[in-house]
Amino acid sequence: MLHLLTTSKQTTKHSRVDPEQTIGPIIKQRLKSPYTVKPQLYLLMLVLMIGAACKKERNPGETPGGNSGPWTVYNKTNAQLPGDQVTAITIDNTNVKWIGTDKGLARIADSTWTIFTTATSPLPSSFIRALAVGEDGTVWIGTDKGLSRYDGTSWQTYTTSNSLMTDNGIMCLTYDSKNHKLWVGTEKELISIDKHNAWKHFDETEDELILSMTVDKDGALWLGTFNHFAFRGRIRKFQNDDWTFFQLDVLGYASTFPYSLAVSSTNVVYAVLSGTSVKTVVELTGGTLMEVNEPSCSTGLKTILLDQNKIWVGGNSLARYGETQGTCFTLPEGGSNIQAMAMDRFGNLWLGTVHTGLVVYRTK
Repeated sequence: MLHLLTTSKQTTKHSRVDPEQTIGPIIKQRLKSPYTVKPQLYLLMLVLMIGAACKKERNPGETPGGNSGPWTVYNKTNAQLPGDQVTAITIDNTNVKWIGTDKGLARIADSTWTIFTTATSPLPSSFIRALAVGEDGTVWIGTDKGLSRYDGTSWQTYTTSNSLMTDNGIMCLTYDSKNHKLWVGTEKELISIDKHNAWKHFDETEDELILSMTVDKDGALWLGTFNHFAFRGRIRKFQNDDWTFFQLDVLGYASTFPYSLAVSSTNVVYAVLSGTSVKTVVELTGGTLMEVNEPSCSTGLKTILLDQNKIWVGGNSLARYGETQGTCFTLPEGGSNIQAMAMDRFGNLWLGTVHTGLVVYRTK
C-alpha cells in the first residue's frame, strides 16, 4: 500500500497596480497645485510605477541556458557552472540554489551566479560531495578534503587537524531542524554538530560506509550504509541514543546499496535500493519494506525526491514512481545519470548529472 504524500508549498503573491486607482488621484491632486508638470512626466511616472509593481522573481525557464521544451540545461559552455559533474544540490528557504560540482560550488540567486573554488574561497577542496543548509541560511559544504561552513559573510573550515573528524572525506550531510544540529557522515564515522558548535563523535557505524542520510519529523536520524567486506547494505535508525536496523540481505535484497533516503510529509521513510540484481524503491513501514510501483523503463537508480503524491527517482532517466503505470523522462542533450535532485518554490526539479551539467525540469 502506498501512502499518499502531502506537502504544503509556500507561494508568493504578485499584485499589479491599477493606474486608475493610484496614478490618477496623484495627477489630479498635482493639477490643483499652482505648479505645472509636463504630460511627458506623468507618462514616465506611470511606466515606472507599473514596472516596479510587476517585478517578480525569475523562473529558471526564463533564464539563459540551453532550453528545450520543459528542460533547461546549464553547463560550462552556456553558464558559469564550474564543472559539468554535479554532485550535490540544495535550495534554501529564500529559493537560492547551491550547486556542488567536481570543480567548485555555485550559488544561484535568481539569475546571478557566484562561484566558490579553492582559488576564490577557503574551501579545502573544489570537489564538492555534499551540501546542507541550516534554518538560519548557513550553508555546510562537504568536500573530499574537509568540511566548510559559510554564513554568507565568513567561512570556517574543519579537517582532522582542528576537529573531531578522523577522516577528511565527507560522504553525506543532513540538517536536523527539530533538534538544530548538523549530521556529518565521513568515510569512517558519524558526527553531530549542534547550534552551539558542540561536536559529538559516534563509533557505531563500524566498517560501514555511509551512503545516504536524512532526518524524519520526529528528529530520528536514518542512514543508508554498505559494508564492503561483507558486501551487504543496511538501513539504520538512530533515536533516543538507540539504534535499530533493517538488514537488507536478510530482507531479500542481497548486495544492495541504499543510495538515497527521503521522508514524506506524513513521516514515511522511502529508500532507493540498487545492486547487481536489485533496482527498487521501498517504503519502510514498521519492521518491513514495501516496494513501490515502478516503471519498467527506470534503471540505474541513485536518488529520490518526494513532492505531494509524486515520487521522483533519478537514475539513467528521470522517473515517476508510485503510479499504476510509471513514467520515464529522458534528459535532453543525450543526458547522463542523475545523482542529485532538489525542488524549488516554483515546483521545478533541479537535477545534477554525472557529465551533462545542471538540468532543470519544469513540472508545471
